[in-house]
This record gives sequence, C-alpha cells and structure tokens, in this order.
Amino acid sequence: MQKYIFLGTLFITPLLFLTFTSNFFSTPKQIFLIAAILLLLLNLAYSSFTKKSISLSTTPLKSGLIAISFAIVINLLINPVNRLESLIGPGSLYLALCIWAYFISMENSTKFKESVIYMILGSSFIVSLHSLAQVTFLYKLVSIPIYMQSRAFFLTGSPLSAFLIILIGTIISLYLTLNSTKSRSIFALSTTIHTIALIALGALIVPGQELATNLLPLKASWNIALDAMKSARSFFFGVGLSNFPLFYNSVKPLFLNSTSFWNTLPSTSTSEVLQILTTTGIIGLLSFILLPLLAFKSDHVKDPIHVALKLVLLVSLITLTFAPGSVSTLLIFFTALGLVSSSDAKVQTLNTPTHLIISFITLIVVGLLSFYTSKVVLAETSMRNAQIAIKNNDGKSLYEHNLRAIEFLPSMTSYHLTYSQVNLSLATALSQKESLSDTERANITTLVSQAIREGKTAISLSPSNSGAWQNLGFIYQKLINVADGSDGFAIDSYAQAVKLDPGNPSLRLEYGGLLYQLGQASKDQDKQISFYSRAQSEFQTAIQLKPDYANAYYNLAKLLESVKDYANSATIMQKAISLLGPENPDLNKANGELEAIKTKVPKATPVASAKPSATSTPIVEVNPETQIAAPSPLPSPIDGGPLDIPVTP
Repeated sequence: MQKYIFLGTLFITPLLFLTFTSNFFSTPKQIFLIAAILLLLLNLAYSSFTKKSISLSTTPLKSGLIAISFAIVINLLINPVNRLESLIGPGSLYLALCIWAYFISMENSTKFKESVIYMILGSSFIVSLHSLAQVTFLYKLVSIPIYMQSRAFFLTGSPLSAFLIILIGTIISLYLTLNSTKSRSIFALSTTIHTIALIALGALIVPGQELATNLLPLKASWNIALDAMKSARSFFFGVGLSNFPLFYNSVKPLFLNSTSFWNTLPSTSTSEVLQILTTTGIIGLLSFILLPLLAFKSDHVKDPIHVALKLVLLVSLITLTFAPGSVSTLLIFFTALGLVSSSDAKVQTLNTPTHLIISFITLIVVGLLSFYTSKVVLAETSMRNAQIAIKNNDGKSLYEHNLRAIEFLPSMTSYHLTYSQVNLSLATALSQKESLSDTERANITTLVSQAIREGKTAISLSPSNSGAWQNLGFIYQKLINVADGSDGFAIDSYAQAVKLDPGNPSLRLEYGGLLYQLGQASKDQDKQISFYSRAQSEFQTAIQLKPDYANAYYNLAKLLESVKDYANSATIMQKAISLLGPENPDLNKANGELEAIKTKVPKATPVASAKPSATSTPIVEVNPETQIAAPSPLPSPIDGGPLDIPVTP
C-alpha cells in the first residue's frame, strides 16, 4: 500500500488541478500531498496495531529532516504574525515533505526506484504534451472551460513551473536514452517530445514574450535577504514563513520602481533558497543545505537508475536555487533526497503496551490533521463560491460565503480584508438610494460597522501589513461626510500604511489624493493650506520614488492649479503629458487641461509647448503607470444625515 501511495502521488500531483478552491493549483496539490501523508500515517498505525512492529529509517538523512522540521516549528512559534497562513501554507508543506522523505527513504529496492523514475517521467511527459497543445491550439477551443481558454493555463499552475517539470523530465529521458539497455526507442521519443516542449515553452517565458515570468530580479531578492539578516532575531529565525510580502514592503529596493514591480507585491523571492533564508533565517537555510549534503554523502550506489535519481536531485536543487519552489518541484526534490540516501529499513518489534500506544497516538495525529485540513478545504471552497458570486453579481451569496470562510478559519488576515470590502461595497450600493428608510439606514450602519470591525481585525492579526492599514484608511475615507470623525482616522490609517510601505509611489499618490480632497472640502483656510501642503509633499515624494509616474505629475499639477500657482502647474502638467506618449487616450484630456491652465498664467511667465517632446518615448500600451486621474471626490452625505457609527481608531 505504501508503495502505491508514493507512486500515485508522484504521478498525479504535477497534473492535479481542481476548481473548488480559490487557487486551482497550489492548494489542491498541497491538500492531495497531505492526504497522502495521512494515508502513510494510517498505514503506520495499522502496522503497529496488527503486526506489533514498525519500520524505522536508518538513513543519515533523517538528522537533516529533523533539523529542517525543527526550524519550521520554531519559526511558527516565534513569529505570531500570519501564523495561520504560515502553518497552512509553506509550514505544512515542508513538514509534510519531511515526513514523505523519511518514509520513502525506507524503500531501497532498485525496482521501486525505477518505478519512481517512470512516474516522474510519465507525469512530465503529460505536462509536455499538454503544454505544447495549450500554447498552440488548445486555448482557442470554445468547447473547453473559460479558465482554460488562455495560453497561460498550465497543469502545474504556471508556465515557469511547467518549464521546470519538463526540464527534469528531459534530463531523465536523455539519460535513460543514452544508458538504458531496454526501451531505448521509447526513451528517445520521450526525449524528443520533452525537448520540443522545453524549447517552445522556453521561448515564450523569456522576458518580453507573452508568457514571460514576472519574477523579482535576483539582485532585489538578494538585497531583501541581506536586509533580513540585519536583525539578530530574523538572522537566526527569519521574518516568518508567510511574511515575505510584508517584509518586502518595508525594505523594497527603490530601483524596482523603474521596473514592472513598481506597483506589484510579490508573494515570494526569486529563489526558493533565498526565500528560505529570508523567511526562516540562517537556521532554516543551513538545515535545507544539509539535506542534499547528507544525501550525496550517504550515496554509494552506481547503477543507472540510481544515477538517474541523483540527476533528478541535482537538477531539482538547481531549479530551487534559481527559481521559486512549487509543490511539484519540491515533491520531486524531497523524493530524490529520500531515495538517493535510502537504506534498508530497520524493523522494530513492539511489546503489547507500546504498539497500542503508538497506534493510538498516530490515530490521534491523523484525526487532528484531517479535522484541520477539512476546515481549510471548506474555507477555501467558500472563498471560491464567493468568487463565483461576484461574477454572478449576487451580493447576498458573496456576503454569506465570505462569512462562512471566516467561521472556518477566523485567523486568516486575507479573509477579513475581503469581508471588510464586501461589507463596504454592500453599504455603498445601498446608500445610493435617494430616500432611505429607517431599516435601510440601520442596515447601512450594520454593514459599515462590520467593515470597520473586519478591517481592524485584519490589522490586529497582521499589524505590520501595510495593505491592511490602507484598507482601513480606504474604509474611513468612504465614510467622510457619512460618519463624524472619519476624516481623521482615514488620515491616521493611511499615514501608518505609508510608514510600513515607504517606497510605494501609488500609495503615496492615494494618500496625497485624500489630503487634496480634504483641502478642497475644507472651509477653514488654515486647515486647507495644511492639507494642500501635506498633499503636495506626498505627490512630490511619489515623483521622487518614480520619476516617470505620469499620474503623480498630473495630480501635483491639479493641486498647484487649486492654489493658483498656474505657472508651475502648467510646467508640471507638461511633464505629465510628455510621459503619456502620443498614443495614450488621456493625452487630449491632459492637453485640454494644460491649455486651460495656460490662460490663467500671468503674461510675463513663459509656458512650455503642450506637445510631447521629440525625445519622449511613445508608450502605446495603456497601464497604471501611464494613466492619469484626479483624486476621487469625497463621499456625499447620505439621506437623513450622518450615521451613528462608532468610528474609533
């Protein structure tokens, strides 16, 4: 049974995707792997109970597996921020893989190792065929589900992970073609298909191509890892398994603002090795490095199948060094670790009390893991149903499914952020009515109160999450003129968000836009001057962070126009126009506004031409970097006057 579990899991995992969770790929693959681990533990309990014996691994690798498991557990204990996300994400994945490698290290027969090689090769062969079909014709078929009608759909979850799985399969096929004494023609055919798929997919994922992988520059990942080493605590234990995005916001290298990452929040480092260093510290990294060292050190077998496994281990280690890890590549890596260092298992006979105790404890562990895994599955299913409700414009179902997800996993920060936005959206939609009944006002009050409560809960779970503070600031901003005191709390929340994410130009622009609109609405001249001054500072900071940020120049120009500094307003507006490019749909709008400003400029002040400079680079594709928009106006008071909402910090 144990061998079938290993072989089936290895073959199916890279190919598995399910649509019942919000993430079609990583979540189902990880749940499937954990289910396999539960079966292995059940098999252990059965063996202990019926045979009064258990098999123990004698491989030296077990010390490395214990070390990395210890590093993961310690990391979970000392990093309370996003602990649940860390546990059900990379934490449970690595712990499951350590158990997997331990069990598989007891399978020392050449026949089993050969079967493993064939399972990996067969899975990668299917990935190769599907990838070739997907990038050529499959995505064009209207008969397949809509989510498959994209060149970016791959069984593994992404073009990069598919490329890496195919790379591993190519190496195996080529080696077996050259060294196998049987079925060479089949291996040669496999090598051909793998190579064609590898080249075709490789050509599409290089920078500038349709499926280009949007990875952080390696230099940035390295700088972030070094910044994590500056604190003694994070040097040894890292910033937390799921806290890379939070740490990234606080130390983001500013040169990234001149790249596509200026307004993007990456979830992982470029390299799995650097990700481990950043999130688990030097203890986690050394434990990880120890694994292949122990595996290769304990290896003394030279037959072709075993050499093929060593190639798999080496290639998968290289991929983890220069690319992010996925469930599939990590599973292959830990499988190769276990089999390269495998040795005959030691059978330990158990006396009567001992075998019952081990069986009982194992069953308790299986029961607890099954219970909490089922909660994750139910929560993710609810979030998926919420996504479907959004597409169907079903506000009631959206509300109920988000609430159900929180009931299953109350400590998930992302769930509370989503639920707060759902409540705010429903309240906003309801408040648009011209005449509100007492019941409707009560419903709006309830929804807004829940939006604030959920936003604060997200902050309490993740205090260093800039996005959580930005979310709360946005909620308070939408309550200005609706609930007394909202303006001050909106300012405070945005200020905290900026403090946690100081290098984010779009956040600076959003904060400046709030201050600008408060200045526009203020009837107190001193307050108005203060708001305008602070808004100008934020707009200028956004420009300093990203000198080609057209919208920052545009908003600064509008602010200067509001304070009657028409000459500088015209100059700044001209700069915004030069960044838009001649094909931008906002160009005519900006030119018209510039002409209007020029009519207000004193005659003695020269104003630059409204046409883009000849040296400006045309930007045809419209994206957030080259779009312009004035700050959103403050909300209008709702019917019946301000709501009685407990707006507190």
